[in-house]
Parts: sequence; structure tokens; C-alpha cells
Amino acid sequence: MNIGQGAHAVFGVSNFFEYLLEKGAMAAAKKETQQLLNIAIAADKTKTLEHLVLHTLPSGEKLGGKGHYVPHLDVCPVSVSVR
Repeated sequence: MNIGQGAHAVFGVSNFFEYLLEKGAMAAAKKETQQLLNIAIAADKTKTLEHLVLHTLPSGEKLGGKGHYVPHLDVCPVSVSVR
């Protein structure tokens, strides 16, 4: 992945649903994690970059409270929440 040199900001979005039906929820979650890592690694190599925003969603329980399991939000055992 290459972020154009001279870029000052990047808004990164993953695509969990691209892989969900074909590969299953866990494989889609792993692909999504790798997509976000790829964006972060490329951003780290961009000397002019000042802002990086990675867009994901929190777990269903974090959004709706205890007992709100949402398969496409809660499938991945890896969770990152940074502000």
C-alpha cells in the first residue's frame, strides 16, 4: 500500500463485508484487521502525514449494553480502541 507522499491526512476504512459471505466471520475479521494494519504501516512511512483516522466500530455490548452481541462487530477477538 502506498499513501501519496505529500499527504497530510488519511481516513482509512476497512471492508469486513467483502469477505464475510465467502470466507466466514472469523476470516473476514482477520482480513479486516490486516487491512487496518496495512493502512497504519503505510501511514507510518509517509513523512508528511499529520493525521491518521482509522474507522471501525466498537463491540455490540459497548454500543448497546450488556447482552447485545452483534456478530459482525463481536467476532474478532482483537479489539483496538484508541482516541
